[in-house]
Amino acid sequence: YAVASDELRAYSVEFLTRLLEDPEVQVSEYVLARLRDLWNFRREVASEARVSELGAFAEFFASGQFEKRWALEQLNAALSLSGQVVLDRRLAEYLADCVSEEPLLAVRCLRSIIEATRESWRVSVWQVSIKGVLTTAIQGTEEAARQEARELANRLVARSFSNFQDLVQQDR
Repeated sequence: YAVASDELRAYSVEFLTRLLEDPEVQVSEYVLARLRDLWNFRREVASEARVSELGAFAEFFASGQFEKRWALEQLNAALSLSGQVVLDRRLAEYLADCVSEEPLLAVRCLRSIIEATRESWRVSVWQVSIKGVLTTAIQGTEEAARQEARELANRLVARSFSNFQDLVQQDR
């Protein structure tokens, strides 16, 4: 593993993620503990040379197998370390699923993902899930999450995503 390329390490994390998402695969607490250890080890040795591997961990945390708060905290760490992730269905739906329980973490992860997303069409494709996360946070009771969701909606409107305009005006 130490001599494997970043792309090969990313592929191994993607493979583990597919296993975690497979409804036919029963994942024991022991295996989840080992996977948490793997992440902790990889995070400790993180460097810019491992951008793809660290980005692959984003979907790993969105597998739904881990406790939500821990997974969102680690997702946020992976996004900070890699600065690279692809906004896709799994991440968008996972954040939409988590926002009611962990609004601030969900919004922060969404912001990091959107900021790292180079292809603007991805934001358009997943705008329903994105808007769901922002709407839930804005309508919630956690003031910090409300504020960050409004700020992200403003950024999206500034980037010409006019479908988020109603969120900007929602709290006025």
